[in-house]
Amino acid sequence: MKFGLVIAGYDPTSSAGVVLDALTFRMLGIYPLTVVTTLTVQTPNKVQRVVTVDPQYVDETLDTLTRHFKVEAVKIGVLGSAEIANVVANYIENIEAPIVLDPVIRAGDGTLLTDPATLKVIEDRILPRCTVVTPNIHEAEILAELEIRTVDDMKHAAETIAKKYGIEHVLIKGGHLPQGEFIMDVLYDRGNVYVFSSRRINTKDVHGTGCVLSSALAAFLAQGYDVPSAVREARKIVEHNIAFSIDVGYERNLSNVFSYIDLELERCRVIRKLKEALEILEASSQYVVDLIPEVRSNIAYALPATYVRGLEDVAGVPGRITAIDKKIVYFSEPKFGASKHLGRAILTMMKYFPSIRACMNIKYEPELVEIAKKLGFRVAFFDRREEPEEIKHVEGRTMQWGIERAVRELKEPPDIVYDLGDWGKEPQIRVFGKDPVEVVYKVIRLGIEYLKLKERQI
Repeated sequence: MKFGLVIAGYDPTSSAGVVLDALTFRMLGIYPLTVVTTLTVQTPNKVQRVVTVDPQYVDETLDTLTRHFKVEAVKIGVLGSAEIANVVANYIENIEAPIVLDPVIRAGDGTLLTDPATLKVIEDRILPRCTVVTPNIHEAEILAELEIRTVDDMKHAAETIAKKYGIEHVLIKGGHLPQGEFIMDVLYDRGNVYVFSSRRINTKDVHGTGCVLSSALAAFLAQGYDVPSAVREARKIVEHNIAFSIDVGYERNLSNVFSYIDLELERCRVIRKLKEALEILEASSQYVVDLIPEVRSNIAYALPATYVRGLEDVAGVPGRITAIDKKIVYFSEPKFGASKHLGRAILTMMKYFPSIRACMNIKYEPELVEIAKKLGFRVAFFDRREEPEEIKHVEGRTMQWGIERAVRELKEPPDIVYDLGDWGKEPQIRVFGKDPVEVVYKVIRLGIEYLKLKERQI
């Protein structure tokens, strides 16, 4: 395990500062050692109070940590006072590890976090020791003493900062340039200039993105990446953080840095749960084979509402599920994007009931609807014959229209939604649930009662 040192302020929202830095380090395989320089009272929108900690505390903490752990990377954020800045400067003189400085001069709401005396210590003693400095546009203007309005201005400012302070790597973040389709970040790298471009994500401003970028950059440097590669990878973390940030009703969203790995974990969970459901389905073939429609069945499962964006985020069974010799059979393992029909049904259902993420289609028979009602299932219906012509002829719109038609006035999610078909369209029942295992057990219950009914009729 590699150890990284975070020197920064404490934000009680955990969406910036030392907490977010520590989360980012740990997510990327670096164990975080933390030194708090300031305490704040704040929301994502407004810093209400800043309390600078005792410089002696910072000194003792740094001494203890650096004596007992081999530090592989350092991330420096808010320092709070000239006294603390001098303490930190003394320690980084003896650290042989990449040092990344996020020169937080002002908070996102404009609150001054670095006074002139502290800034002078940073410029004189800390900047020259740093591997990379990551100012935003406004901070770069202060450090370079230049006005920045364009990407060319960013390039000039990055080179100016590098030469002025003797730094080999300067990354200027371009998020505060006038709104455009793309965000440009500029890296000055030992005389070379790189421009990193990414499409601007249409969301609110996100609290803590600078912290995520600088701490992720430090973590990748600790793992042996060169600076341009580390910047490239760190920007991916930031993009995830913004795309899946948490909206709690403020002007700024909260950071969600763990979305980077949580999304991959959720994708694994979705596939694993689908495989479990398919195994149960196979083992219960005798109860289910008579429920497979002519168009065959499928079972699909979406990512959680936090992460789902489209059909590519819904997994199903390629080639569908069929019945051969009284056995449930499928020929491919579940994968994402494999069932557009059920995918559209699930995504539409999730707009009204976000926890309902799974669905399986079975054949329609009036007896099955009556069985569902007797079992206490909530039943909904839509009539394809009422579908407007302008919707009927647009690929994919029928299912969205039908599910919306069936559930838009419901206060609780239905267990099944059925239709009676239309010209060239087989009538079907769609069984919904929170996950595919729940859906399969609902289908099995329907199948058991349906089988009993058929045996009585014989």
